[in-house]
Amino acid sequence: AHFEVSYIGCDERKPERPAGKVRVLHPVKSGNALLRNLCFFGACIAELRRNRYDVVFVCYTPLCSTLKLAFPRVPMIADVRTGFVERREWINRLLNAMMLAELSPFRNVSFVSGELAQRIGYKRTFVIIPVGSARADLSPYLPGDDIKLLYVGILTGRKLDVFLRGLRQYFLGSDGNRKVHVTIVGYGSGDDEAALRHAIGEPDLHGQVEFIGELRGGALEAVFQRCNAGLSYVPVLPKYDAQPPTKTFEYLMHGMPVLATAT
Repeated sequence: AHFEVSYIGCDERKPERPAGKVRVLHPVKSGNALLRNLCFFGACIAELRRNRYDVVFVCYTPLCSTLKLAFPRVPMIADVRTGFVERREWINRLLNAMMLAELSPFRNVSFVSGELAQRIGYKRTFVIIPVGSARADLSPYLPGDDIKLLYVGILTGRKLDVFLRGLRQYFLGSDGNRKVHVTIVGYGSGDDEAALRHAIGEPDLHGQVEFIGELRGGALEAVFQRCNAGLSYVPVLPKYDAQPPTKTFEYLMHGMPVLATAT
């Protein structure tokens, strides 16, 4: 079968990676959040008017129902990868209710898990498209009995400083065992990064924890190559409980055992 695939997304001002045979459009490059959203959906509507697509796969974002309302005869699938994970639970409930309303025009809907559909109250028929990952063509690095933990992902709301306080307690009570090293790759809000750097600065963690920042592509694969275990640390909260962390699968597909919280 022959496929022609176009991807439309917002330009997040990050280095672009080759997309192979996929046609990539980044129509939005500046402006505040409202202006970017308006420009984005304007570009989507213009694209659907110019070209005939056999199917349109819509990753849920607020106001995405406008696409289905504007093109009711175009086959569309609305896909939900995550519920809202704001700091205040009442905001999550409000935004999830808005999501539920926006899914109503779509006949075809998919979720990352059945639990997520249940959490937002979706009652109609849907398909589960679970989290997955490509298999990495790398051999895991096995440095004797040293544990080299790798955390990759967003920092906002993950409370990694709490994990590091626990690691510090482990070092203080383990007869000087220092054969654990943690590498953190990711980005977050200024407050989250400041809390993380403060925790790393504790004397008992000196030399044991490394915060690299955001990496992509080959630079990230090089870090995977020198670590031998994955850290999937997610606070045990209702807002996270219905959606499996993507990084858990990526660690496993790199041949790593995973230390994870029980979401």
